[in-house]
Amino acid sequence: MKILVVYYSRDGHTRNVAKEIATTLAADVEEIREITSRKGIMGWITGAMGSFLRQSVALESSMVDPANYDLAIIGTPIWMYTMTPAVRAWLKKHGKKLKQVVFFATMGGKGDKNAFAGMEKLCAKAPLLTAAFIDKTIDTKWHQPQLDAFLQEIREYLIKAG
Repeated sequence: MKILVVYYSRDGHTRNVAKEIATTLAADVEEIREITSRKGIMGWITGAMGSFLRQSVALESSMVDPANYDLAIIGTPIWMYTMTPAVRAWLKKHGKKLKQVVFFATMGGKGDKNAFAGMEKLCAKAPLLTAAFIDKTIDTKWHQPQLDAFLQEIREYLIKAG
C-alpha cells in the first residue's frame, strides 16, 4: 500500500510528528508550502485571521500526485480552532481525489474536532482515524505513547486492507 504523509507546519510541531509517522510507516512525505511567508508576528496574525475567515492561500506546486497513493495522512496545526489556510487550499485542490485519509493535528489546546470536520468536508470522505497532539507534549517527547498508539491503529488498518 502506497502511503503519503502531507502536512503544513509553521513552528515545527506538525513537521516533527509528520516525519515520525512517515519514518515509521515508510511513507513518502510532502510539506505543503505557501508562496507567502508566515514568519514573524505578522505571519502569525495573518495566518490566524485567514484560518478564522476560512480562507485558502496560494501554494507552491506539489511534487507528487496524491491521487497515486492508497492512503493520505494529512497533518495541520490548529489555528483559531480550525485547519490552516494552507491545508484548506491543499484539500480544496486534492481532497476529492484521495482514496483513503487519516488526519492529525498539533495544537495548543482545542479545535481539532472542528478542523477534522472541515477536512472531512473538503475530502468528501470520513477519515479512517484522527489524532490530536498538544504542542507542549511534542516539545518534551511526552506525545510518544499517544503517537505510538496512533501508529499502531494505522498499522492494524494496513494489515486488514492487505
